[in-house]
Amino acid sequence: MSEPNKKSKNGELTATAPIEQTNTTERTLLDAIRTETAPEATPFFMFFVNNAKLLIGILSVFIIILVGVGIFEYTAKNALEKSQQELRLILQKADDTEKAKQLESFINTAPAGVLLHANLALAQAYENLQDYQKATNAWQKVSQLSDAPMKYQAIIGEASDLSAIGEHKKALELIEKSLTTLNNQDSPYQIALKALLADIAERSGDKELAIKTLQGLLDSGKIQDTYYFKRRIELLQKK
Repeated sequence: MSEPNKKSKNGELTATAPIEQTNTTERTLLDAIRTETAPEATPFFMFFVNNAKLLIGILSVFIIILVGVGIFEYTAKNALEKSQQELRLILQKADDTEKAKQLESFINTAPAGVLLHANLALAQAYENLQDYQKATNAWQKVSQLSDAPMKYQAIIGEASDLSAIGEHKKALELIEKSLTTLNNQDSPYQIALKALLADIAERSGDKELAIKTLQGLLDSGKIQDTYYFKRRIELLQKK
């Protein structure tokens, strides 16, 4: 209800402003949202209002984390691509001495995504240089970084190089340990490891182990070239 018009000092009637303003001009934004919110949603609305600062803070942290993860993934991807290109350039070198030197330096700072291939190349470079001790170290890294079948290729490489430097006992222990994990598995690496075991056993002077291993391969029924293994057993028995 508005007050009646009042007379001015000169006797003229003047209109006075109403005491109550209309709802559309006086309501705050919060009031407007509240009146337009469904009754069943009011508890949630009030929770949001009462905890607005906290919720906005959590949202801000979440956004910062998302942005940070995105930047990290982008940077990591670029670093990996750059390292892959650098590795390709190193592998193009014909000189194994220079290749091994650069690979050693590269591996110290390379991301995880290229370490397996870099160590594999390093092992092969040292084998070409007949530096079997360093090749053995590189094969160990390859084995640690890989799963089957690459892991067993690395074990074959390491055992061969250990035998090449006279570490026959260590080579035999490595192979026997690996064969334990392959027990009862129909794997081509089981045959390859046993054949290498026989070779190293013969090289180390353990004739009985060599014959036993070769005979076991024959008895398995998985050997196609049986003549080769039979002939090796015959020659070992004559020694």
